Amino acid sequence: MQSTRNLTTTETHGTNSAAEFNDGVNIPNINTTAISRIVVTHDQHIQSLTVHYTDKVGITRGGSRSPLHEFTMTHREFVTKVEGTFVNAAISKIVFYTNTGIKWGPYGNVSQASTFVWEFGADMGLLYFTGMADGYIRRLSATFGRYIHHQQVSSVVTYEKQINTSPDTQCPVVLSKFSRNLMSSTVTLLIGADRIEFRVPQTVLCILPFFRAALQGEFREASEQKIEMPEDDPQIVSALIEFLYTGGYTYAYSAQGETDSDAPPSDLEEGSFHVGVYATAFKYDCQGLVKASLSSFIGVLRQLKGIEVIRLWKAAYAKQLLLPKVSDDDMLAEFRSGLVLLLRDLYNTHGEEMDRTSEEHPALINDLLRSVVAR
Repeated sequence: MQSTRNLTTTETHGTNSAAEFNDGVNIPNINTTAISRIVVTHDQHIQSLTVHYTDKVGITRGGSRSPLHEFTMTHREFVTKVEGTFVNAAISKIVFYTNTGIKWGPYGNVSQASTFVWEFGADMGLLYFTGMADGYIRRLSATFGRYIHHQQVSSVVTYEKQINTSPDTQCPVVLSKFSRNLMSSTVTLLIGADRIEFRVPQTVLCILPFFRAALQGEFREASEQKIEMPEDDPQIVSALIEFLYTGGYTYAYSAQGETDSDAPPSDLEEGSFHVGVYATAFKYDCQGLVKASLSSFIGVLRQLKGIEVIRLWKAAYAKQLLLPKVSDDDMLAEFRSGLVLLLRDLYNTHGEEMDRTSEEHPALINDLLRSVVAR
């Protein structure tokens, strides 16, 4: 079939030392397909790549050992840029960037190696990989194609093509993924010490590996369609589920009387909420929410002053959100520029609290000092 997507194939990197593969031959219709999920496994090098499509389950190329990382594309999201390295006859690192501004990776750990960057414009998205693989990805190139945009008739309308692959379907009408989620059997989540009940469509929960394994395996949860989550916070789990539905989440807060705006002043309580969302997203391997909550945490941090900056970092460190994990270079530069003055002022005005912080959170104080030295 002739393509209407202006296909462009990158240069090839790696070595000719393994079985050849071409994901392009497995795509049913190159003019309409889109990547839905990418799975990567690696140690020091990239062991395997699996690219899943909206209309086709992907084939794993290479080995299949842990650690495993996967990320799911939201509606109208596509990979616009791929960069990486190769050394010692294998692809050693790979990073993906999407049109929504999200970065996935880096995956792999070899730093001193030859580099490659594949990028062909804002409207060109990754379609498939070709290369060679055995227990590792030995050679790799990529094909990009123009992303097909539908002319919007309204800012509130989104478009989703449904391909009827089963004439015996129980539903005779065309429904969106959201509608089909509503038809899915529901799973009861019992959350927190008070066992707050959430009833969530199974198809929504099974986006995440943890719930997919629990509900589609031979565990008790699969037969009962019920999952106990005693250590989790209902408000935080609500944010996780909302993100799976919409790609965003809500911070609900208490207010005294009427206010002119629905947005509260950014404060320690809100910052701690985003830290909790980060920890839960990390726990259940929802990488999109990890990045979104980290961005929200940084937004709050920018607006705090004085001792509240340290208090929020203490809350963050209690949930393993550590200073080295913050990859916003602009935020770090801004934070470091005033760090010496901030610490001097805090030890003068809140000496006892800072001394307790040094005893209770030595890793935080150590990372703050490292940030000063790294200026």
